[in-house]
Parts: sequence; structure tokens; C-alpha cells
Amino acid sequence: AAHFLAMAPVLLLVVFLGKRLELRARRRTSAALKELLAAQPTSALAKPPEGQGGFKEMPIELLELGDLCRVTAGARFPAEGIVVEGSGAADESLVTGELEPVPKFCDPMAGSPGSSTCLAGSTLAHGDVVFRVTAVGSATTLGRLSELVAHAQGSKPNVQRFADEVAARFVPAVILITVFTIAVW
Repeated sequence: AAHFLAMAPVLLLVVFLGKRLELRARRRTSAALKELLAAQPTSALAKPPEGQGGFKEMPIELLELGDLCRVTAGARFPAEGIVVEGSGAADESLVTGELEPVPKFCDPMAGSPGSSTCLAGSTLAHGDVVFRVTAVGSATTLGRLSELVAHAQGSKPNVQRFADEVAARFVPAVILITVFTIAVW
């Protein structure tokens, strides 16, 4: 009987510890999601493909497929696209985990398979490039990654749901049996 009484607090401790670890993981996931969303710039130097004049700063919400965007050293790519002018190297570590800056260049036949692609949210470490927008908003790699993280945070696997249901019934049962045992003893 002494072993049974000692198991109740241990079981409660394990359940409590599991809940704390789950909460900690959710907080870290929230922080990672906020970091991903903060990587997206709010404006872009852009012009329509047939636009006259120079590049103008505009909110990224106004970017459309085919627009041309200019990114200078130290700035973030506001959308995804294909380099059509210039060269440089981009830090894509936030999106891909790659430690070294990735070269970005233009193939003489812009848009051909040899031209570099740009990932939204990555930073141009050095150089100056103009790229044609191929994806904006939630259609970018960064947007899809953010949606996946948010979905994963808001859902539970079936095994975890089952474990939570068992714990919700088992822990009160153990407490009742412990109280009953102490009262009878």
C-alpha cells in the first residue's frame, strides 16, 4: 500500500512536468513564428514591369506578379523572384538555415534557368539586384513556412489527444483511490 501511495504524487509530478514542457515548446514556437513574420519587410522599392521612371517605395501589399523590385546591400527581399539585373550574395539563413551567403546573379537571358531566385525575407549581404516578382505574401516560401508553423502550433496529434484524455480521467481516479485508501487505512 505504501508503494501505491508514493506513486500518486509521482504521477501528478510527471503529468505536471509534461504540461510545462508542452507550454514551453508552444512559447518557443510562438517566438519563432514572430521572428519569421518580422523578417518580412513592410515596403519595397518597386515599379511595374512596363512602368516609366525609377523605383518608388511602396507597401509590399501592392506588389504584383511581374513587378520589378530593387534590393540594395543590407535590405531584405520583399517578395520572391528571379534576378534580372545586378549581382550580390544573400543571407538566406532564416529561411533555409544555410550559413554562407548565397550568390545572386542575372543570366543574360533574364528568367532563364541560370538566373538566381530570391527568397522573401532573406537579406542581401552585398551587391545590388533587381528582380522580377514571382510570388508575394502567403505564396512565398516564408509565407508558407509561417502558415505551417501556425498550423502545427494550433493542432495536436491524435496520440497527444488520446494521452490528454487518459490523463484527464486517470489522475482524478488516482487521487480518489489515494484519498479512499488513506481514509480506510
